[in-house]
Amino acid sequence: MRKFSVVAIALMVGVSFAYASSLAIPWFVDNASPGSGIPGSSNGVTGIVTLKSNVASEITCYITYYNQAGVKLGPFPPDNSFTVDALSSLAFRPVVHDPDNTITLTDLQNNGIDTNGDGTIDAADLVGGQEGIQGLLVPNRPRSADTTTPIPGTNPPTIDRKKNGSIVIEWIGGTAQDVQGMVAYYQTNIATDGQVITMSYAHLLPPGL
Repeated sequence: MRKFSVVAIALMVGVSFAYASSLAIPWFVDNASPGSGIPGSSNGVTGIVTLKSNVASEITCYITYYNQAGVKLGPFPPDNSFTVDALSSLAFRPVVHDPDNTITLTDLQNNGIDTNGDGTIDAADLVGGQEGIQGLLVPNRPRSADTTTPIPGTNPPTIDRKKNGSIVIEWIGGTAQDVQGMVAYYQTNIATDGQVITMSYAHLLPPGL
């Protein structure tokens, strides 16, 4: 009896397989305030992740954040997905909502985005930052609400209010080349004499898990 490979059998019976591909952000820091600008208006690091779709249809991605100890922070399904428009790019900040000048108050209200966390969505949340509408809808890194409350869904229950970590971004189907990415950092230090110094660097994202 001849033995057929799985691939040969799949071709004969018309079976298709869906593969998961991913990108990884090995480490990020994003602790600058929304609307800080580049160069920054205050001390801190603005982290920006850019993703580029190479496919001619909308693609759905799934994002997972981890802390420095490798604990999975979420967000957990169904709150971990976002989309990238066909053949387009998006840029997002991993920790804060940072709407750019294309975002309207209606955009923020429709999506329940309170940029400055003051409990109201108003003109003060239009900060002229770095995220367009696609980037604004990428889920942010989960953080504990206070120093005693674990992040919902974490196992073991984890209290973490940091503004750093690592990320895996996944999508189903296609190839690893469907989505490309890079991460950039802009670190601003304001000297005592008022001089603003911003250092920046960027790197391409390697394959994920």
